[in-house]
Amino acid sequence: MPVWRGSFSIWNENHDIIDGILAHMSNKACEKVNEEASQFQTVLYLEMLPKTDVWPKSFEESEPTGDSIALYFFPSEISERIFDGLVEEMMHKELALKAPVHNGELLIFTSKELPIMYWRVQSKYYLWGVFRSNKQSSKSHSRSYTEELDENSPTTTTPTKRKGKQLDDAWRHANLLDGSRQKAECRFCGFISWYGGISRLKAHLGGGEPRFRLPGCDKVSPQVKKVMSDWFTEWVKSTKAAWTTETKAERKGRQPDSAWEHVKPLNEARTKAQCNYCGFVSCYGGISRLKAHLAGGSPQMQVTGCLQVPLKVQTVMEQWFNSWTKGNANPCKRGRTTPDQMTNTSMKHVKTSKMNTREDSQST
Repeated sequence: MPVWRGSFSIWNENHDIIDGILAHMSNKACEKVNEEASQFQTVLYLEMLPKTDVWPKSFEESEPTGDSIALYFFPSEISERIFDGLVEEMMHKELALKAPVHNGELLIFTSKELPIMYWRVQSKYYLWGVFRSNKQSSKSHSRSYTEELDENSPTTTTPTKRKGKQLDDAWRHANLLDGSRQKAECRFCGFISWYGGISRLKAHLGGGEPRFRLPGCDKVSPQVKKVMSDWFTEWVKSTKAAWTTETKAERKGRQPDSAWEHVKPLNEARTKAQCNYCGFVSCYGGISRLKAHLAGGSPQMQVTGCLQVPLKVQTVMEQWFNSWTKGNANPCKRGRTTPDQMTNTSMKHVKTSKMNTREDSQST
């Protein structure tokens, strides 16, 4: 009978979440293994890395055997094909998996790291794991627990650093989509946050926020959702992040324009904005000018059309724009003239000048 049922999420590689994983405790493992496995979350967040980076020192001195196994990992029927592919990749590239657990780390290897008699179960390769305990946990008398963690070792679970600062652990739930760490994709549901960085992704994982036009993730685990929700509740009280600022329309009780889902505001007044699809920047005119851009462009408003907008979005924007221009005789930005208006003004000036010249010559 399995001691754990759940999913694998390999956060630092482009792998889909593998559901339906079963963990079975070895009959030679100590009770401490059972206690540790009982505290696993529904989703194990794993880091994939070279086997040599995490191979326990005790296995260098004496190769692992069946007595070394703490947990066996097998797939259920729904995940068998994907699981087999993962095992094949790990064997071919000599990789391992690592996950932080309650009292240390879980290290997972392929069955090919064992003596040949343990390579297969029911004619198939599989994964097996051992625990590496931290210094605070009690020592184990079983080989299923390896040496204590070395704080200076590269195998300890310290978040990656950038410019002297630790990166937010929540990045393990997101795929980074740009160098500035503003655009990110949720690893659970595929939602893309086009701005706001990890804080906006964390709010998405925590259930979303209607005030900021942010949907919640419907596939995140309850444990992760609670952590993110608790964080956001406290964080939003003091943050000055631009994406959490209410618009003038919202402060007056009006519903914010849904078109902002396709556009990134570039200033607090939301007069300057950028198209999420092609990167076009409108320096004035707010959401109306960007909607004209998404609708296919408008010479009258001096705006080109977006070539990458989905057809469904373009159709909606076209319908809005046609309706809006009927009720707006001059859709140009107040205080700005279009090239046509400038040309008409110049022609009037030329005509007036010619008439004045003709009158002057006649009087002479």
